[in-house]
Amino acid sequence: MGPGYRCSSFAPWALFKHELSICVEKSRNIEEAKVPVHTICERLTKPIVDVLIPFHALTGSDTTSFFAGHSKKTEWEVFEQHCNLLSELGLGSLTNEMKDAAESFDCKILWPV
Repeated sequence: MGPGYRCSSFAPWALFKHELSICVEKSRNIEEAKVPVHTICERLTKPIVDVLIPFHALTGSDTTSFFAGHSKKTEWEVFEQHCNLLSELGLGSLTNEMKDAAESFDCKILWPV
């Protein structure tokens, strides 16, 4: 992918495969690109990689709701600073503490300080 491209869809479950297929847009043309997953993971910290799937689930995708008026870029900036709030999600039964942490994360997106 070069300048002017942006990722328009991403399948986080692909992190368990060797190669990630993403769709990218340039103007109105959509192309598919293959990106080695290890290249992505090498550029992210372990705490972020560990909670990438919960982040994707909470912030929306092609098939789930998202926060209107809040871009993935803005959500990612919050995620980089507060990924620890999602660290327990997906590791067992959902607890009240996990719900509270996820709600706190959502509030940081909706009402940034």
